[in-house]
Amino acid sequence: MLFRRLAWLMVLPLSIAAQQATLVRVSDGWRYFKGTNAPSTPPSAWQQSAFDDSPWLTGVGGFSIGQVYDENTVLADMPARYLSVFFRKKFTVTDLQAVKWLTLRIDYDDGFLAYLNGTEVARRGLAAGAVVSFYTPAALLGRTLGEEINLTAFTNLLLTGENVLAIELHNASLQDASAALVTELVANFTRGPFVQNVSSNRAQVIWKTPVPADTKLEFGTTSALENALFDTNLVTTHVVTLTNLSPDSVVFYRATSSEGNQAIAARVHWASSKLPMSFATLHPTWCCTWVTSSTRPSTSAART
Repeated sequence: MLFRRLAWLMVLPLSIAAQQATLVRVSDGWRYFKGTNAPSTPPSAWQQSAFDDSPWLTGVGGFSIGQVYDENTVLADMPARYLSVFFRKKFTVTDLQAVKWLTLRIDYDDGFLAYLNGTEVARRGLAAGAVVSFYTPAALLGRTLGEEINLTAFTNLLLTGENVLAIELHNASLQDASAALVTELVANFTRGPFVQNVSSNRAQVIWKTPVPADTKLEFGTTSALENALFDTNLVTTHVVTLTNLSPDSVVFYRATSSEGNQAIAARVHWASSKLPMSFATLHPTWCCTWVTSSTRPSTSAART
């Protein structure tokens, strides 16, 4: 990539910077209901944020029958008893303006329907537009690992304060012993930013966005971030290589991407890490890489 090196006297205003956030994590606790009958009356009531799920079971994600996949919560009695399981997870959004992109990262076997505050936002393995009951079988798809579904079009459904992600998982048949669900809901960046390939004078900063976006990395030897690299090419995997770094030193950085229209060069969305992060270059005599950062990349639903 061709970068332009820029001198910056001030950091990006935080009013247009949206911090990466994992709203629902892989190992969060969920409420769930085994689909031996409808989960609520009327059948759609369980999808709503106001629904009382306190009588439901609790479990830590992910979920599986246990005969084929070994997730945190085992649904050992699912074969021959029920085709579906219903899940609810509450999460909090404090600043709606900070959520510019939204991604559902999900492992599933066989099919599912997902709802955000009562509105359907995604389905797989079930006919589009079809009414789905607790006894509806999904198509026999097997396990899909780490699919990333862009839900940015549904960010208007988010509420300040408490929100609910509701998912119904459907197996292909009562004899199928391989149902599974592992879920993550991520705002803004879908991965990272994280640091790789650090040497005494070189490092790479990498992150991913759910849509093609430009690439900017502010960096410097202090948190003022005196320099920046910028690329207007729209990509989903962003890789910035820093060279000519000083050995055995700390580098502060902030990754930013904006979605734009190349024809008019208009930037309509921003997503970035809110606070500067840092890593340490190697001493020339060291043999191993040591990296420190003020944040960690989000956990992946996929087993990568």
